[in-house]
Amino acid sequence: MLHPLLPSEDGAHTPSPEAVPLQPMTYNPALAQGSSEFLSAGDVARYLGVATVSVYRMAERRALPVYRVLRKLLFRRCDVLAWIESKRSAPRDPKLWP
Repeated sequence: MLHPLLPSEDGAHTPSPEAVPLQPMTYNPALAQGSSEFLSAGDVARYLGVATVSVYRMAERRALPVYRVLRKLLFRRCDVLAWIESKRSAPRDPKLWP
């Protein structure tokens, strides 16, 4: 069997099936849905659909619950979901707003 990173006999650089990863390069099993209790600022930003710097600013203003471990910010998944639910506004009164 040929080494997966070396060219084949004909000189082509086609990877063998063993060299092709089964998951995308960005896949992180620790951050898969429900597998980790804590999220990074990037994860929270992607979940909220905002820039990562916005998450850092909300944490700095203490608007978003955060844990600081050394120089890393960690957000508990249930805290983020509860924070989102607390920001929910009541529906308009149909009598006042047709």
